[in-house]
Amino acid sequence: MSAMPALATPAQGSHTVRSLAIVETKRLARHPVFLLGALATAVLVPMSGGVSDDYYNATITAGFFLGLFSMIAMFRLTRSMDRAQAALDPTPAAQRERTLALCLAGLLPALLSIPAFLATYALSEASAPWALGGFDTGERLAIFFGNIVMAGIGGPLLGVAAGRWLRFPGAVVALTVGVLFWVLLGEGLGTGQHDATWSAVLRMMTPWTQFTSVESDLNQLEVWRGSPYFYLGWLACLCVLAVLGALLKGAEADARRTLLRTGFAVGLVGLDFVTLSVVLGPDVALLHTPTGVAPY
Repeated sequence: MSAMPALATPAQGSHTVRSLAIVETKRLARHPVFLLGALATAVLVPMSGGVSDDYYNATITAGFFLGLFSMIAMFRLTRSMDRAQAALDPTPAAQRERTLALCLAGLLPALLSIPAFLATYALSEASAPWALGGFDTGERLAIFFGNIVMAGIGGPLLGVAAGRWLRFPGAVVALTVGVLFWVLLGEGLGTGQHDATWSAVLRMMTPWTQFTSVESDLNQLEVWRGSPYFYLGWLACLCVLAVLGALLKGAEADARRTLLRTGFAVGLVGLDFVTLSVVLGPDVALLHTPTGVAPY
């Protein structure tokens, strides 16, 4: 783990959020977990493209390595900063500046996710029309964007928020397992309860989801309920909630009340997006095959 830089050690005055963000971005760029995720993305994204029945599964590579690995790296950076500076400059204003700086450092994986998104979409090609699942170009872009770019934005922000609140040994492992369980639970519900509204709602509330499941041996694609467009709105709300949650730790009473009220409002907007995603998406799960489309 990298040592705390001089700029983040005791203060002779107040450091600006911008200067702290530059320092934290440099620390993130050197963090081995982040570097591993970025390298794996650069190597594997070109390999995940090409002609395939698993057209939408190509989004897993960049979403996993950039989103999850950046989350772990930001969690560790947040915890190391808190340990180093808690006794040196514990004022709420200083804590707020450090938290905002860490959130801004998350722009690095967010920026890297954009070329990963463009490359994944450009290199991916469905083997046949049925493998596209009836999604138009805009919907396909929304799925790729949500699973790659929004993962590159939300993963680091969740890492900062969790790093501010989770202090027990092994917290980063619990965080990683919890996120993966949440995502896989949604996938399981999509397969096992594909037409149930409650299942679609719970799946649309996860931070990463797929909208399809392919059976290549049978030449068929399951298309689950949910609108890719409105799901992007839910992901954006989760990102805002992560920032608010990170700022809430150590905030003064007035600031805490403002953050809680704002978080409540953002949460309601997010639930509206989830509702719209389910209501305005397909009414039933569909099965796409070379011979046509039928309810699944």
